[in-house]
Amino acid sequence: MQDQPKISIHYRNIEELKPAEYNPRQMTKVQADNLRASIERYGVIDPLIVNTYPGREGVIVGGHMRFEIVKTLGLPTVPCVYVYLELEREKELNISLNRMQAEWDWDKLASFDDDFLKLCGFNDDELKRMSEFNSGEPEAVKKVEFMAAKGEKQKAFFKAGYIEGHADALAGVPPKWKEDTGQGMPKRESP
Repeated sequence: MQDQPKISIHYRNIEELKPAEYNPRQMTKVQADNLRASIERYGVIDPLIVNTYPGREGVIVGGHMRFEIVKTLGLPTVPCVYVYLELEREKELNISLNRMQAEWDWDKLASFDDDFLKLCGFNDDELKRMSEFNSGEPEAVKKVEFMAAKGEKQKAFFKAGYIEGHADALAGVPPKWKEDTGQGMPKRESP
């Protein structure tokens, strides 16, 4: 492990920053709306990670979704942390940051009041699904269905390894999905 440089936050003009052309992350309209609401409520408290390597100056390594929302809100500057990485290391960090998504501890999340969770961006459909989460179904199926309901079907497919219906999921039958509703809520076809 390399020596860790001292981290400092720099405020950069939004016009000086460029999204990485290879960034694989995307967000649904619901996710964008939730992120926008969070930034409007709290500001940008999670700095973007920006490269300063020659030829890569101003390229965003982490924080593309925050960058997109900040642009739509018309904010002139955004907090940034600098890294100095050649292109391959930059890509490696980008993918690593995007891959490092933690899982919910469902029991702890369920201990929060619904009004509080709404303030944190959960909508009524998500809260309903959360309350149904402890309905006695096999753990993996409950988790996959909740993730899929949030518009995270690709993540659900990857993480669970089996998806479709209760019996089908356990048998490893491939999933069948109807079109996304455009609200981050894909609908599963009946088995």
